[in-house]
Amino acid sequence: MDITSPEPLDMQESQQAKASKTNKGSAKKYKSKRRKVPGILKLAIVLVILAVIGGGIYFQQMQAKAAAVQPTITLPVSQGDVNVTVQTNGTAAAVRQISVTYQTTGNVVDVLVKPGDKVTAGQQLLRQTTTDQQAAVDAAQAAVN
Repeated sequence: MDITSPEPLDMQESQQAKASKTNKGSAKKYKSKRRKVPGILKLAIVLVILAVIGGGIYFQQMQAKAAAVQPTITLPVSQGDVNVTVQTNGTAAAVRQISVTYQTTGNVVDVLVKPGDKVTAGQQLLRQTTTDQQAAVDAAQAAVN
């Protein structure tokens, strides 16, 4: 109520009634715009969330079990020779391969290397009989004389 301009009481009451009707009407409009979520839909949403959480926990446990199933061998440490057999399929090839040719012929007496041994340049690989070489030396000496 304003002191400077007195209004009749009936007029004030009618304005208050209009204001309260406007407030009620706007509240009704607000409520009518807002949708209510049915109870069954709320229940379905909660069940989906619980299913996702449960599925995640189950998946994590299955991965942990799968990792635990892989066989591991634990042995105490000891010093000594290790005897291990490895089986595999495939072909093996030498990194570098060279053909060996001999300048003389003869019978082989002893082979000094085995297949797969690493050899170096100048290393003796085998021994031959010296009879053929001795005969060649004797013939050359006779030709010189």
